[in-house]
Amino acid sequence: MFGLTVLDLALILALLSYLTYGLRNGFLVTLGGIAGFAAGAGLPSLPSHWSATSWTTPVGG
Repeated sequence: MFGLTVLDLALILALLSYLTYGLRNGFLVTLGGIAGFAAGAGLPSLPSHWSATSWTTPVGG
């Protein structure tokens, strides 16, 4: 089988597993960043939906 030894196959398997782990981890970090950006973009519109006058403080005394 292509002249590969058991050690070569073990190294290839280890490199492929680290590649898979890195891609998956990077994808989750990117997905979390996008979700955080979307949540941050939606938060400024929440006060218009929840207008409670008891939460506001008088300005200027």
